[in-house]
Amino acid sequence: GVAATPHLDHALPTSGYRGQGGLRQLGGGVSSKENRVLILLNKDYEYLDLLLHQKVLTFKQGLRLACGGVSLKYVYKRIRRLIEAGYVREEVLGLHNQKIFFLTLCGWNLLKTKGLDQGLRLPEINHREIHHDLLVNEVRMKFKEMGFPDWKSERFLGKENSQKGLPDGAFLLPAKGLVAIEVELTQKKKSSYREHFINLLAEGRFCLC
Repeated sequence: GVAATPHLDHALPTSGYRGQGGLRQLGGGVSSKENRVLILLNKDYEYLDLLLHQKVLTFKQGLRLACGGVSLKYVYKRIRRLIEAGYVREEVLGLHNQKIFFLTLCGWNLLKTKGLDQGLRLPEINHREIHHDLLVNEVRMKFKEMGFPDWKSERFLGKENSQKGLPDGAFLLPAKGLVAIEVELTQKKKSSYREHFINLLAEGRFCLC
């Protein structure tokens, strides 16, 4: 593993929010299907922000990472409304017909307009990498469940440093710093891993633990 000054990539502005459970609105869109205004809530923005950073999500991943504490039915309804408003799109992929969700240009424009894009562009989707991206999400969920919710995505790390060889993500280890995470579909030579992490340590952003 491998740290730096804490910087959460999901720090959403709190101005314009009212209490917990009250109206928490930054803006809205129009649901084309029902032809009515969609009032976006804090959870909606957290979901769009998560898609901006992680690129793809399954329904369960979105539920566990951005929509904790609410019912499955409610989350499904909110995602459907985001799709109808044009902020999110879905595809059915794989042998098991799994639904995968992506951020749309409309959704990215909304985040940018509200100052929530954090300097990140609309994610470019490579369908050959979706399986890997979904596994990274699973790893992120595991660290969150273990008490390490502060995560920096590869996209966010790349914004800070555009060099090649970025980790797939990093989590904040209190009193230590950022720990780099790599998710591999196939095992590489030990020398390759050693060289990669030595280079990450040399950056000075990550810690050894």
